Amino acid sequence: RAAGATTSLGVQHDASGGWGGVGRAPLTTDEAGPDFLVLSEDEARHIVRRLLEADGDDQRPWPRADALALLAARAARCVVLTVGAKGAVLAARNAHREPTILEQPAAAVPNFVDATGAGDAFAAGFLAGLKQTGSL
Repeated sequence: RAAGATTSLGVQHDASGGWGGVGRAPLTTDEAGPDFLVLSEDEARHIVRRLLEADGDDQRPWPRADALALLAARAARCVVLTVGAKGAVLAARNAHREPTILEQPAAAVPNFVDATGAGDAFAAGFLAGLKQTGSL
């Protein structure tokens, strides 16, 4: 980023349930985090719980907007959350670190077969579109 590059991070599910990388690079709680964090709702839920545990507040309920705001404030400048057949939700923080939340419903898919790789394909399309248009 020091050279002007835009960075993104796609989170992979931690089957152990430990989510030990939360709070360490590249998921830090300072400006060293990625520009874009793309993850599933389930991955976000686990990461937010780890962040809240570190704050001593791990019993807080899971409102999606609050979780997005927390991740946008502490883990990345822009968080893109995939929510399966419902589409995607994005939280981008402004200069005052306040998040703006946008929702995009999923397109109808006739003859759906399998969702394997859908999140990765979405992330690639999102980042390619961002690069091409320069706009969220």
